[in-house]
Amino acid sequence: MRIVRPRDAAGLSPSAAPLVVPPRAEHHRPLERLPKLANPTALAPTGPRATEALVERVEASLGRTALQLRGLQESSGAWNTPFVGGSFHLALSWLASAVVDAPIAGADTIIAHFKREQRADGGFSVTNGDIPAATATRMVILALRQLAKREPRLTAETRTIIDKARDYLATVHKHDDTLFCAIVDLLAATLDPEEAPSLPNLGLVKTMLSSYMTGTVSGLAHVYLPAVVLLAANHPTLGAWPRMFLGAEGVAKLEGEIQARQDPDGGWGWTDLGSALSMIALHARGHRLPSSEPLARGQEFLAGLRETHPAAWTRGDAWDTGFVALTLQMLGDEAPAERGVARLLETQRSDGRWSFSLTGKLGDNDTSSTALRAVAARHAKTDEPEERARLEKSMRAAVRGLLDYQQSSGGWGAFNKSGLGSGRYPPIDSNTSAIDDTASPDLTARVVRSLTSVRDSGTLTANERRELDQALKWARGFLADAKRDGTWWSRWIAGKTSGFYFVVPALRHLGEAATAPLFDGSRELLLAKQNKDGGWGETIDADREREGRGPSSVIHTASAVIGLIGMMSDREARDPRLAKALERGVSHLLAAERGGAYGNGQPLYTALTGLDYYDADATTTCFAAGALKLYADFVRHGPEKAIALSLL
Repeated sequence: MRIVRPRDAAGLSPSAAPLVVPPRAEHHRPLERLPKLANPTALAPTGPRATEALVERVEASLGRTALQLRGLQESSGAWNTPFVGGSFHLALSWLASAVVDAPIAGADTIIAHFKREQRADGGFSVTNGDIPAATATRMVILALRQLAKREPRLTAETRTIIDKARDYLATVHKHDDTLFCAIVDLLAATLDPEEAPSLPNLGLVKTMLSSYMTGTVSGLAHVYLPAVVLLAANHPTLGAWPRMFLGAEGVAKLEGEIQARQDPDGGWGWTDLGSALSMIALHARGHRLPSSEPLARGQEFLAGLRETHPAAWTRGDAWDTGFVALTLQMLGDEAPAERGVARLLETQRSDGRWSFSLTGKLGDNDTSSTALRAVAARHAKTDEPEERARLEKSMRAAVRGLLDYQQSSGGWGAFNKSGLGSGRYPPIDSNTSAIDDTASPDLTARVVRSLTSVRDSGTLTANERRELDQALKWARGFLADAKRDGTWWSRWIAGKTSGFYFVVPALRHLGEAATAPLFDGSRELLLAKQNKDGGWGETIDADREREGRGPSSVIHTASAVIGLIGMMSDREARDPRLAKALERGVSHLLAAERGGAYGNGQPLYTALTGLDYYDADATTTCFAAGALKLYADFVRHGPEKAIALSLL
């Protein structure tokens, strides 16, 4: 073990005691957790001296966070941390490995995992901790039956889990109108007819096929839908659809299209969903291990996900690298950030954007926004001419790429140049969020902040600056129109509170005053939603049009702290009500720290709104650090200067 003390740098305070950082070789592990503090609210200070003491604790915590994040950096300069999904993803990943006859070392660990996750009634949840769902339960049954075929020694253990799961299914309606249900129906019909429903969810599958063949799907869905179409072509009922629209020759060409969409790291769309479906479809077309290179590389990708965490569902090392590098720059720890930015420059796509994974083929505006902010922050730090030239070239290319993907609403989606909706309202259900890549306020705000960071760098030509200013004006209109009931919805995080983290700083850097009418009602909303323990929290029910207020979480508390500071003028900083709310919120965040790391304790990040949620502690740690750093600057300099200087 290495013993490391925090550096004496801007935003970092030396710690009184040495901190233990794991060896750098230990990359793939959850962030370190320590026991909870018993009473977070007891930590809330009062008065100037107490506020100063709170800031000192904040700065010491930020020092530990910098060390924690630095210790997770890989030798390549990148960060690659787990994005932990639920039972549906875990089952799908292992189903694919079993179907293609890949090595299944570690199956005992997976069986133990399913035993832990199975609810008392025998059901499994799509999202861990959520209510059981027939869809996830059926996927687990499919996976366990395939594993038992491969490894007969597992039969007894899997039968116990399956029997309990069948008891649950006997008490519920087995079909719903979700994308996942349609996928389970299709896989069951293809792989295990005994598990196929007599009345499969054909309507949604037909909708998916129609959307794919007409091109009206998100970029991410377009990665895995060729596999769905190919599997559907072999279905006795559905097969007529793709054959009628594509013809026999067109269906056959899907095999080549699937292979062409495979990423250099072996995955499809950097997810287990795209990878598992593509592998199963290729196997159905006669691909076999060990001779099939696409299957071998796909299995290597899935195995790599499991190395980061047994239930990891996606590889997001480009997102991680951009966000962690930006956070370390915010904390004054420049050396690892410099190496991270160098890795981002190596993996920038030809259109100027980045993918969610460093080697991914699918461009992602969200990851691009975070990577661009890290690049721009590095540009502001370095005086080395050659490095500045490389950074400026990257920044200008990224701006061109992002402007090219601004939608007609003025906002940005993750992958597409157009969406089916206006983006001013959340998707009506998980199927809409799966297929329609409409703009959203949170993502638009992140893109805006990346663009304003380049605008303020002075690297653009006069023509480029005029084009950018027009795009930002357009985006400001989108954000103004997207405000509903005092807040902004978030496409990728559960609830409404999280929108404040991104939208308020973006609007402030667009020139919106802290007291602007656009923020009317928002501050009062946050004050009213603060929990008794000082934090803020929402559950995933907030995305299902039900009451979503829940136990305090790090991401929602950090978002509220940033929102309150961002909507506060220097004169209002003396308001004792606001000061007290912030102190309680910051105290709650500090109580959640575990050796420099933070976690929400529940899946709150989403890929399919209302259905599928996951956890990502490194992302949560960066969110917490951003809020705490802004609070320290707020106390030192006042809210106006804190926002102006912030990298948020």
